Amino acid sequence: MAPDGTIYLAGNALGPTLELPGVRMQILGRDTRQPNFTMPTRGSGDQRRINPPKWTHTEGAGFIVRLARGEGSFAAAVRFPWGAGSITDMVADGRGGIYVSGVVGKEFAQLTEATRHQAAGIDGPGELFVGKINADLSGFVWCRRISDNPEQPPKLRVLEGGTLAVMGIHVHHLQPADGQVLRSQPGALSNAWVTARNPEDFTWAGGAMRHTNTGYEPWRQPFLYVRTPENDVIGHYYQWHSRLVGKNWSRLVSDSEVRGLDFDRKGNLLIYGWSDGGNSVFEFAPYDLKTPVRRAAQAATGRATGLGFSTWGANVGSFAHIIRIDPRTGTPLAKANFIAYLASENKPSSVQIQTINAAIDDSVLLTGASAFGLIETGSTKINTLDHAKGDYIGREFVAVLNESLSDIRFSSAVPGSGRVPLQRHSGKREGSFAVASARVGNKTRVVFVSGATAHEKFKPVNNAQGRFGGGDLDGLYIVLEMDTLKSEMLPYAQPGNALSAGATPEAGESREISGDFKVSAGMNRDNSLIVLRDGGGRKWPTFYMARPQGEGNVRSNGSSGQFTLHGSGTSVEMGDTTQARAMRLGGHLGSKQGDDFHYPEIAVEITVNSTSQATAKVTYAGNTVNRQGGYSVRPSRPVGRGIQVHGVFEFRKHELGLSESREDREDLVYLEIWAPGRP
Repeated sequence: MAPDGTIYLAGNALGPTLELPGVRMQILGRDTRQPNFTMPTRGSGDQRRINPPKWTHTEGAGFIVRLARGEGSFAAAVRFPWGAGSITDMVADGRGGIYVSGVVGKEFAQLTEATRHQAAGIDGPGELFVGKINADLSGFVWCRRISDNPEQPPKLRVLEGGTLAVMGIHVHHLQPADGQVLRSQPGALSNAWVTARNPEDFTWAGGAMRHTNTGYEPWRQPFLYVRTPENDVIGHYYQWHSRLVGKNWSRLVSDSEVRGLDFDRKGNLLIYGWSDGGNSVFEFAPYDLKTPVRRAAQAATGRATGLGFSTWGANVGSFAHIIRIDPRTGTPLAKANFIAYLASENKPSSVQIQTINAAIDDSVLLTGASAFGLIETGSTKINTLDHAKGDYIGREFVAVLNESLSDIRFSSAVPGSGRVPLQRHSGKREGSFAVASARVGNKTRVVFVSGATAHEKFKPVNNAQGRFGGGDLDGLYIVLEMDTLKSEMLPYAQPGNALSAGATPEAGESREISGDFKVSAGMNRDNSLIVLRDGGGRKWPTFYMARPQGEGNVRSNGSSGQFTLHGSGTSVEMGDTTQARAMRLGGHLGSKQGDDFHYPEIAVEITVNSTSQATAKVTYAGNTVNRQGGYSVRPSRPVGRGIQVHGVFEFRKHELGLSESREDREDLVYLEIWAPGRP
């Protein structure tokens, strides 16, 4: 999309011919022999489906079209020679320059002259190309061939200062005037992880999941790393110890996985997290298993986030968690669940995201597939599906959310779309839409493109081609024009007192709690927890698995109770890396010898004063402090017949030896304990 609003579309023809209505197809370079192409298929009988090749198929021909003013017809069209290569992306800069990238084919020399570039230490089994093309599509201004692995389709982005970024497996910065390579950064092809690289500074992120066990059930444990270009870890998120997650005070045991990543225009990280149920660690801050992610985002930005959809109480399904974080600190900036909804049953339905991208105004662009119940913006949808007639409202869709993830700007099922792989996220995850956006005047334009088959429920709007083009496969494009929204990422505000003691159980619950309960080392030590939380917002909270020392007792009516917890971070600290430890309050680790843990770090002696108050004697790093604080008990749900004891106590950093400077001496530290009691 050029600054004047002109729309250019690029694609690939498989052959043996390519014709478009109302416009003569021009050939760039010298044409070659038509390919003898037969569409591959998969399945058999009623399950037989076409299986089109992806972007690495270079025996066809890339093509570019320019839409006429009003977008209702084609103004110009050009095609590469057959076998010259495939096109994977196209972008326009603010000065009218148009750039195209793709994979080099055997007949590329018939297309144009190109300068070969080999960056030091970077090689690949194939070649990519990137070139600047004339606005009238008459030929190339310059073209570069770059050694790389074509399994990662090269994408383009014009950076803030005008530099052109080419992102395949490796990332290159090019001078837009002549294509001179200014900087190159090597990368690696990931099979199991999804990855994303910030084209501005080459920071990269990668994540996936690991198979673990909570002690009760198998659990897919998500993880996310953020690394510098030199591969040093600067962020490590979500990888909580499985035994910690599986205990009664947490039970965030829905299988979860990082399945999509993208850096937005401000350098923040967009995350698509998948879970098979509602009780997922994605509902909490990436570095804090006790602070809900939306509350953390509101504390950081000063505004609410989320679409109002909830997955709690859902049966097993596939649910999409869309999260925006500051990758350097893990601070949540926005969070929404994007889910389908079954109105007749009043419960969520499944959605899977294939592609997550940031628009030019940092709106969030989504594509994927939905089970029945996709939520659409009905006045602007591009299908004729009718729920009243029994149509299936779901399958392939595109959607646009605002920056704070608090509004659906556009959502529609797109019948017949998503038939060709266009993006690679990992060895097993591909996207079937490509997306782009640009600012045109005071508006933002967004385009989605896809390979499509004919479908009677697709509703064309102002289409340049009167009907489906014939054959097995055609191209499909969606162009949206929207208001350019003001940035919703407000300056960082230090969070206030976000933590307080849990309320005393309601009367109905209290009747279920009666008698005396033991708090003893005979119980699984992983059940107990000590958390140190930085009230100044300077450091992440530290989580300690804790073990009761000796045998303590708690009387349910609050008349008496005493027990002691010792804690060490050895087996719980998410992010066992120097950088991750340095970001946590205290930043120390305990030790483990054989199967036994040593707890040299923290001891908390609790004396119960009433049903709502207790005194904590805390010994930490050679300091001992006594403090009264909030206290409560609740039934040990969802497992067991005992209780969970909860308390929160306030200290100053200097009292516990946690101060690192004169400025943070008086910062509050919230110490939280959770301990199980059995009858």
